[in-house]
Amino acid sequence: GADASRAADELIRSAEQAAGELREQTRAQVDAVRSDAERQAAELRARTEEMRAKAEQLAAEAEAELDRARADAQATMEQARADAGARTQSAAVKADELIGKAREEAEKVLVDSREEADGMRSAARSDATSLREEADADTRALREQTEATARAVREAAEAEAKTLREESTARAASVLEQADTDA
Repeated sequence: GADASRAADELIRSAEQAAGELREQTRAQVDAVRSDAERQAAELRARTEEMRAKAEQLAAEAEAELDRARADAQATMEQARADAGARTQSAAVKADELIGKAREEAEKVLVDSREEADGMRSAARSDATSLREEADADTRALREQTEATARAVREAAEAEAKTLREESTARAASVLEQADTDA
C-alpha cells in the first residue's frame, strides 16, 4: 500500500514537473513571438519616419525653388527697368513695352513655379500619408497575428498539460487499485 502510494505520488510529481516545464516553454515561445513582433513594428516605425523626413525635405526643396524663381523674376524686372532708364525719352514707349513684357514673363515664371511647388508638396504629403496608413495596417496585422499565435501556443500547452494531468491521475488510480487488489 505504501509503495503504491509512493508510486502514485511520484507519478503526480513527475506530471506536475512536466506541466511546469511545458508552461516555461510556452512562456518562452510567447515572449519570442512578442519580441519579434515588437522588432518588426519598430522597423516599420523607422521606415515611416524616414519617408516622412524625405517628404519634408522634398517640400523644403520645392519652397527653395519657388524662392529662386521669385528672385529671378525680380532681377529680370529690375534689369528691364535699368535698361529702360538708360534709353532716351524718345525710347520711353519701347521701355514700357520691355517692362510690360518682363512683368508678364516674371508672372508666368512665378505661376509655373508655384504650381510645380504645390504639386511637389501635395505628392510628398500624399506619399507620407499612404506610407503611414500602410505602416499602421502592417502593425495592426502583426499585432493580430502575434496575439493569435500566442493564443494558439497557450491553448496547445493547456491541452497538453490537462492530458498529462489526466494520464497521471489515471495511472495513479490504477496503481492504487492494483495495490488494493494485491492487498
